[in-house]
Amino acid sequence: MAEDFSVLLKPFLITAIKELSSKSDSIFSTEQCLTLLDLTDHPSTSSESKSESVSTISSSDGLSLITGYPPYPLYNRLATVLAHWMKTGHCPVLDLPEMFLLNETAIIEIRKERIEGLTPKLKGAYSLWDFWSDDEKRFFLTETLQTLGMRGVMDLLGIRQTVGSVDVLPPSRETLLSSFVKLHCPPAKLTVGARALTKHHHRDDTTSWWGKATGSEDEKNKHALALIHRILDNATWINIHCLPF
Repeated sequence: MAEDFSVLLKPFLITAIKELSSKSDSIFSTEQCLTLLDLTDHPSTSSESKSESVSTISSSDGLSLITGYPPYPLYNRLATVLAHWMKTGHCPVLDLPEMFLLNETAIIEIRKERIEGLTPKLKGAYSLWDFWSDDEKRFFLTETLQTLGMRGVMDLLGIRQTVGSVDVLPPSRETLLSSFVKLHCPPAKLTVGARALTKHHHRDDTTSWWGKATGSEDEKNKHALALIHRILDNATWINIHCLPF
């Protein structure tokens, strides 16, 4: 398959998600399926760079496919990770680094068993892909998503699970940035994100990562916005919790 396999996979994945949205026995809700198909985010250079051809990626490079906040439409990330997994027999989720004091112990073995159980089927599907009909390809991906379940899909998107995590698909990057750039206290021009940075940046005595949040409100806003893009582009730990009311 000379063409990027994720490109070949994508239309069948989209069809599978649409089918799951209307199946009475689907473990995915209609809302979850619509979120996976949501086109909210505009393509950016950073997210485009994550979509390199699977044919040029070795299993040791899998982490690059799952690093960074997943841009919408989420099916792009799913197609890229599934294509890599099918072609190499290695799931990039297994490459996600452990973080000190951030404990995923309870879920790691369950995740590993789920991945190991699916790997032979995915590798077999890759070898047969060119011989399958469109219906067979769609059916296989529908069954794969059902087997993964919502938690497995979130794993492929790089979303972690700890005590208190909720199985909710991540909001769009545009939604996060929209909240970040809201004015903290109008009519002052300082944004919510810049306000948080100016309040807490001093905790890093070296200023090597956060830099100095100084200058005019406009300068602080620009500095904070550059940092949040850096965080989103390079994230390797993403977790979703509900805040108490």
